[in-house]
Amino acid sequence: MDLLGQYSEQKRHKPKMDWSKVRPASEALVTPISKLEPCPPDAKLRHDLLQKVAIVKLNGGLGTRMGCRGSKGAIEVRAGLTFLDLAVRQVEYLNTLYGVDVPLVLMNSFHTHEETVQVVRRYAEHHVTIHCFT
Repeated sequence: MDLLGQYSEQKRHKPKMDWSKVRPASEALVTPISKLEPCPPDAKLRHDLLQKVAIVKLNGGLGTRMGCRGSKGAIEVRAGLTFLDLAVRQVEYLNTLYGVDVPLVLMNSFHTHEETVQVVRRYAEHHVTIHCFT
């Protein structure tokens, strides 16, 4: 299926966004990081709180403006590691350090979804749960 066909198929199955219901976040809802409480020293409480967290990463987008083909997440950035590798390593470190399963949720575009699903398979044996959606 060509790119336009993929886009049309996706649009057909997604509900329309009602932009009139979207409101900007008020400043009262946004807390500066400097005003947040530090992580509690109680290990059980910290564990329980982390079990309620998910890390959401915007992973959509092609690297065409940078002269690359495919997902920006698959671009090698350091010592043979991609942006996606680095993100997975960070979440895996968090999960291992605190004995939790904080999932990594990747928001893909229809351009990058299939490639990302393929790449994510190599992390099957890692201590990280990864979910992908478009």
